[in-house]
Amino acid sequence: MDDFRGGTEPRHVRITGPTLPALLSLALLLHILAVAFGSLMPLALAESWTDVWNALQAALTLHVEEPIFATLSERLLTFLPMGVLAGLQMEQARRHRPLLAAASLTILVALAIEIFQATVVGRHPRLSDFILAALFGCMGSAISRAPQLMRHATSSSRRWWRHPSDSQSANPAIPNRSAAFWTLVLALVLCNVSVIGLLTITHSGLHIAGWNCSYPLLIGNESTLDRPWLGRIRGLAIYDRVPNDGELKKLARLAMTAQNSEVRRQVGALLIYAFDAAEGSRIPNIGLAGAKDDLDAMIAEPPVPTLANGVLDIDGSHLIRTRTAAKELCDRIMRSQSFAVEVDIASGNLNQTGPARIVSMSLDTLDRDFTLGQDHGALILRVRTPRNGPN
Repeated sequence: MDDFRGGTEPRHVRITGPTLPALLSLALLLHILAVAFGSLMPLALAESWTDVWNALQAALTLHVEEPIFATLSERLLTFLPMGVLAGLQMEQARRHRPLLAAASLTILVALAIEIFQATVVGRHPRLSDFILAALFGCMGSAISRAPQLMRHATSSSRRWWRHPSDSQSANPAIPNRSAAFWTLVLALVLCNVSVIGLLTITHSGLHIAGWNCSYPLLIGNESTLDRPWLGRIRGLAIYDRVPNDGELKKLARLAMTAQNSEVRRQVGALLIYAFDAAEGSRIPNIGLAGAKDDLDAMIAEPPVPTLANGVLDIDGSHLIRTRTAAKELCDRIMRSQSFAVEVDIASGNLNQTGPARIVSMSLDTLDRDFTLGQDHGALILRVRTPRNGPN
């Protein structure tokens, strides 16, 4: 055909496109970003560097998170494919010592994720998780170097840019678009399957389920009397939702007294114990719940702790508990899938551990729906989910 210069000789146009190493690099990058996203969500940053440092110190344990099978599966589904993709990419990019480079990359990614988890509230870095991730990543890198995979990758790279009619030419011609497309599709499928596995396992337990509504509500101890909390408590309220910022600011300005209970009921407090409303050893529930079962609390274990000026001073192994099971409270929290605990306390000893029980819905130390406790200078809230089971 004629070109714009008036010539009559046909011109051959070379069509260029992404190379196989580039496609593997894209798949590897997307996989790493997806794994990091799944490992760090929900993203709520720690309030101080002290919290980050404490989380890193607590991470220095070889304890594997339970359930162990889920933890192993999570690391396997994410870091084994990452190692395979890294190994193939390093080989195609003709890196020096591709196996070492791929293994080093997966180890660095695993280390970075665990360190960044220390900066996120609700995520817990663990040395054992890092070791498992690094091990599976190295295994994936080794698998990528298997002879049959490498022969396939090498032969594919040789055929990749050669047009069938140009088989004798050493120069690339029109790319095989179909091969490029399906290689990218397979790489992305590998990424997505592994990441979906991570998100399914990681977030499948992040909801309230499996609560046993036959448990009572306990204050200041477990029913086994071996997790006593020492300190002063003015009041307690439990909501079946999380109050918004405006409501939280309003509640923070109101002392937990019977006089202020109406405001807390308007926010939705199902249970309110104001100790200035105590009647001897009985603490009535002045919240919204309690019509179907009795959520009044009783000081069950003598001697009775000191109660003065509306403040209960717990100075020994006492137990305060609902008269019956906290069934209505439990049912409403299960339906709403959220809850909040408000307490007005002053610790009597910053070295209490266990965690020492401030409030819990539980049968004993091994069977709990939730627990708010003190562990040294920290308050610990533990919630039963399908992932962690009754303890």
